[in-house]
Amino acid sequence: PLIVHLRERVAQEAQRRPHIHNHDQEEDKAEYWRIEEIEKVEGSYDAYLARLLIEPVITEFTARRIEKNQLNKLWKIYQNMEAAVKNKDLKKYQQEDLNFHMELAKESYNAVLYKIFKDIMDLIGFNLWDAYRIWPEDSQSVLRSLNDHKILLNLIENNSPVLAKSKME
Repeated sequence: PLIVHLRERVAQEAQRRPHIHNHDQEEDKAEYWRIEEIEKVEGSYDAYLARLLIEPVITEFTARRIEKNQLNKLWKIYQNMEAAVKNKDLKKYQQEDLNFHMELAKESYNAVLYKIFKDIMDLIGFNLWDAYRIWPEDSQSVLRSLNDHKILLNLIENNSPVLAKSKME
């Protein structure tokens, strides 16, 4: 039942964002998360679908509950991501991206959601070698990812939890 629901969610996303499933469009080549790419990573597809469901909720919780010093932690991770891009260090960027999402979940101040998210990320098996298929170095995907993180942080900082949730969807 959960997997059926998750697959329905992906179908809805495909209708809402048809470029996810259309590799003929140039815009799609710049996407840093493509369901087709995730499917190539052994054993991660269902966990990734679960992540699509839970991460927007976590983001909203975090945006409602985060304190300034915790927000500063997220900005510091973002700065590390910027430095990694500047230094063309994709492995460092990928590690900082994972740190960002784990810290975002931690700052939801909901131990159950954090544990579920951590378990999902463990199931995804997000090894760096897998990430090269998700973030190709020869595209604008890393820059788009970086920009998305900055927009998300600004929404959280400006106390816009609903918009932050929507951005994560």
